[in-house]
Amino acid sequence: MLTPFPDVSQFFHGALYLRLKSSTTAYSGFKVAFGATGAHRPTPSRHGGASFKADFALASTTEWQTVKVPFSDFSIDWSEYTGECSTRDPTGQQHYCCTPEHPEVCVTMQHLKAVSGLELWAEGVAGDFALEIDWIGAGPLDATTAH
Repeated sequence: MLTPFPDVSQFFHGALYLRLKSSTTAYSGFKVAFGATGAHRPTPSRHGGASFKADFALASTTEWQTVKVPFSDFSIDWSEYTGECSTRDPTGQQHYCCTPEHPEVCVTMQHLKAVSGLELWAEGVAGDFALEIDWIGAGPLDATTAH
């Protein structure tokens, strides 16, 4: 039996933390995504269910590092062509990042109570990439480690 993801809603104003190592730290197409029960995309996906996605970058070290991705950086409205939330698809569909003008694409406390999956992506940028994962957690924005 699979263990359910924990309720991380206490960190609504916090971040997802990733402890990673990479030999390709200059690669700029890394993204992290999570699904949540009850989450819906503004436009249905041709490639699976709804997920909140955000970019992340690595420091230029091949040692283990902890990357912080604030939950406010995630959007559920990302392009299936680029993985970005601020682009217009060749079909004309405009995508939106989480902003005060577009709160409908933002993570809510309810979503963080019902995380259903995690994904790491290398998307939208040509090049070699390598990524090792030690752990993934959530915590406050000013944390040095996650829960």
